[in-house]
Amino acid sequence: MENYPHSQGGFITTAVAIDRDKNSQFALRWALENLPLKDNQIILIHVSIPQNLQLEGAVPKVGSSPTLAEMPQFFLPYRGLCARKRIHAKEVILLEPDVATALAEYISKNSLTTIVLGASNRSYITRAFRNLDVPSSLVKSAPDSCSVYAISKTRVQKIKSVTPNTARQSSHTGYSPDTASSADIYR
Repeated sequence: MENYPHSQGGFITTAVAIDRDKNSQFALRWALENLPLKDNQIILIHVSIPQNLQLEGAVPKVGSSPTLAEMPQFFLPYRGLCARKRIHAKEVILLEPDVATALAEYISKNSLTTIVLGASNRSYITRAFRNLDVPSSLVKSAPDSCSVYAISKTRVQKIKSVTPNTARQSSHTGYSPDTASSADIYR
């Protein structure tokens, strides 16, 4: 899974994790209004649980992941939000049983600097007695070079900001990794 190049040679660095819930739409709306986007591009990421891990013969639930045939319709409202703001959306589907782990791996592999996702709909008491929700897990597992925002309605509920030391270390010299020599690294 490679990052998508920009028209000017950079990379898309902002992504929104989406699902069927309403907070995903709030998250995309918040990202489009509050974050600076390079070249007016954003990545829409959906993590789908592989079909062989779901119960066979079970009736699909309303909140279950869409099938591959339903994916074009699944992204439709999100594409509409982006089109209204003149933002080009790249769609990514990850097949993985653990949503937070899949997102953290995608962030690391593609050097994303910002990810926005919808906040959990579960109450504080429910989250205390069950496994961590996706935003809490992602805040803990995302690399330090990536800011994580969890949005509920129009409010930011959780934030993990980029640490200044990590941002300085991850800045590059202008060379692509395969053309930099060992002498360039020590400048």
